[in-house]
Amino acid sequence: MRSITRTGIIALSLVALTGLGASTATASHYGDADGGWWWGGGGGYGDGDVRFAVSYINPDLAGPVPNTNIAPDSSCARPDRYDERQQVSPVGTTTNNVHNDACLLDDDFDKVDDGATYESYGVGNISACPDPDDGGPKFARLGFGPTGRANTQCVQSGYQDKGIAGDDEFHARVNSTKAGQQTVIWCYDENLNGRFDENIQDTIVIQWKR
Repeated sequence: MRSITRTGIIALSLVALTGLGASTATASHYGDADGGWWWGGGGGYGDGDVRFAVSYINPDLAGPVPNTNIAPDSSCARPDRYDERQQVSPVGTTTNNVHNDACLLDDDFDKVDDGATYESYGVGNISACPDPDDGGPKFARLGFGPTGRANTQCVQSGYQDKGIAGDDEFHARVNSTKAGQQTVIWCYDENLNGRFDENIQDTIVIQWKR
């Protein structure tokens, strides 16, 4: 897959979203227009229909290894999608893993609970694909992506719903022990078939360095 530049990320965010619907879902209200959104609403979709996918790098400021390369307010409202210099993890570890969080949004920018898929290209892999509700009815499946490598695809049947911080969003962690570029595409996947048969998607890019 060709590398995706910062310009390419912006282009992906502007992709036309037409003809795609999703099942109605109960969602918490996300916020208003001054929270960082730069696209418009409208378009005749019903409440709860997925309109946008927003993927971002979480700086994980409260974690043991904060990601200082990322804007501290990175979120679905103000996504920082590009990590220009992330140190690789020692071989056999995930010490410097990167948190990739994401939201499905409807026409009112409410968060929607539906299926989605992460896919990793380039160096690295998906080091964590957590079950959205642990022992509940939702599931997560980590497996082979289009590259044919293990742990490069994470399918999740819904957003996190555990009664803890991070609920109503999707979560994965990515890691690399080799220098190079990792591109992670996140896509609305209503069919849960692990294929990008939907056009509602967003992308992050990590430059892993030694």
